[in-house]
Amino acid sequence: MRNKFFTLVALTAIATSFIFVGCGGGGGGGGGGNDERDVTYTGITSQALINENNAQEMSAGAFEAANSGMATIQLPASIQQQPGDYENVPGFQALKLPLVLKNAIVSAEVTNLSARFFTSAVETESGTIYGNCGGQATYIFEMNDDAGTFNGSMTFLSYCDNGVTISGQTNVYGTFDTVADEPLTFTITFDNLESDHITLDGEISIDLTMVPFVVTMNYYGTDNVSDKVYWIRDYTLIITEVNDITEVELTGRFYHPDYGYVVLTTPVLFVIYEGDDFPSDGSLVLSGANGTKAELNAIDYLYCECKSDSDGDGVYDWESGAMLWTDLYETDDEESSPPTAGEWSGTAGFGEIDLVVNAEGNGIEEVTIAFEDYKCGIVTSNLILNVSFNPPSSIDTGQVAFDFDLDPPPVDTTLTMEGTFNTSGTSISGTYEADFYDTICTGTWSATPGSASTPAQIEWIEGGTQTIINYHYSGGVLSGMTFHRKFEVTSGSGNVQIQATLKDSSTSADIIDEISDTFQVVESSEYEVLVHANVGGQGLCSPFDTDKMIFSSPSASTNSEITISSQLKQNPATGQYDWYCVRNYAIDSIKLN
Repeated sequence: MRNKFFTLVALTAIATSFIFVGCGGGGGGGGGGNDERDVTYTGITSQALINENNAQEMSAGAFEAANSGMATIQLPASIQQQPGDYENVPGFQALKLPLVLKNAIVSAEVTNLSARFFTSAVETESGTIYGNCGGQATYIFEMNDDAGTFNGSMTFLSYCDNGVTISGQTNVYGTFDTVADEPLTFTITFDNLESDHITLDGEISIDLTMVPFVVTMNYYGTDNVSDKVYWIRDYTLIITEVNDITEVELTGRFYHPDYGYVVLTTPVLFVIYEGDDFPSDGSLVLSGANGTKAELNAIDYLYCECKSDSDGDGVYDWESGAMLWTDLYETDDEESSPPTAGEWSGTAGFGEIDLVVNAEGNGIEEVTIAFEDYKCGIVTSNLILNVSFNPPSSIDTGQVAFDFDLDPPPVDTTLTMEGTFNTSGTSISGTYEADFYDTICTGTWSATPGSASTPAQIEWIEGGTQTIINYHYSGGVLSGMTFHRKFEVTSGSGNVQIQATLKDSSTSADIIDEISDTFQVVESSEYEVLVHANVGGQGLCSPFDTDKMIFSSPSASTNSEITISSQLKQNPATGQYDWYCVRNYAIDSIKLN
């Protein structure tokens, strides 16, 4: 049991360090380490006035800290699952948490095997964990079995994991259950923890005695490029994990040196599904001075929107429209590239959309919209509308807007569209509002460079170190599976249709279940398809019984298969080992990362 304890402590310290790799803000409250720095927050300390010019930047900074906190608290819960079953940790690819978990668990378990033979009331354990791309992390912990307390430290020396390098020392202390030999509370402190662009000074406290778990963060963060200091203060996260879903409630304060602080609340909990990098639901409200506020809403796991109320009247007077989560961090201060010239294609809630961007990248020459069995009120439309603009419709600071009359007067059916290009000029996303006979229907749309008439071509990536299947357990019983398959866009940009089909063999005509969807891709890019299926447990079968998950696409010349093999497990009724196969598949989602 003691080696399990040290695994938990070591992992928490490592993950705490990785929290801040992508952080744009910081806070304070005492640190730990040998090279103490005198870091203080010298920015504006009054409550911020929120307006359309700072709402997105403030929302991004506050939400970035929220992402970090979620990653920290989930580690203990995930580690206590069955060996090898760590998929309940949401994707958060920027934090590299899945790889940190895998590497740290293996290393920490090996270095602590001798701990099981220790019998003294006070025990000291130390070890070294090596990064997969260089550097090392050394740790030493002292346990007091009589008092149920522990303390120690972990020092990172150019520790590199999956391309992220950190250096510095963290101190760890807390309490543990002397019977179960499991940690109860942690406090991790640091005062000079460095990554590529930020240095941290502060602490994080984790309370595992309650369900859901509770994390409190207080730290300063110095941007090593601008030397600005940010502050996360009394930032508390309450996190619930249920099967493949994580719910997060957060409160606290976020201080921006140029604007002041905002008070954070989550009127709608953030909901993150396994395999996603961002929430599919939830709202974060930032309350400023004089009733001003900003709101960040999750539309789905790909898109979000930001709003601001700049006069405190309770009505939002600015909205960003739908944008990719990754574009949330792009502000007007960043250097932008003009949109790619030429043909663009994409999808919308009503069907498909094509654009033509002029050679200068500052206008739209042509728009084609195609309704596909789109129902709004009493109308179901299959209208195709092509509109040319001379001169081109202006692209103003990366934004476009269109108003279309779908029928001649006196019939009043209109379509209004707004969109924003990302700063690299390689994608556009936005919202639309259709007015069909006084029935208002809304939705989102997006597009990327490439012609829909010449669809992109893809090639499945086989082999390598990519994850193939994640097994999900609930109460020790298999409840779900996530299938992974990567592909590369070998030519063209635009839409590709991906289909995932479950069969009992490659040649069988009988389909167990299937799902398909259309996604936008960009030439020379690599993507990962994730298909999730609920299952009804496992049943006895032959060792030779297998099922097949078959990935196919009209844009690929070949299919790609994943074999689901029978597993040898101990029968709880007889104590003997038998072969088991998955039963009762039900595919419920297909996504693209």
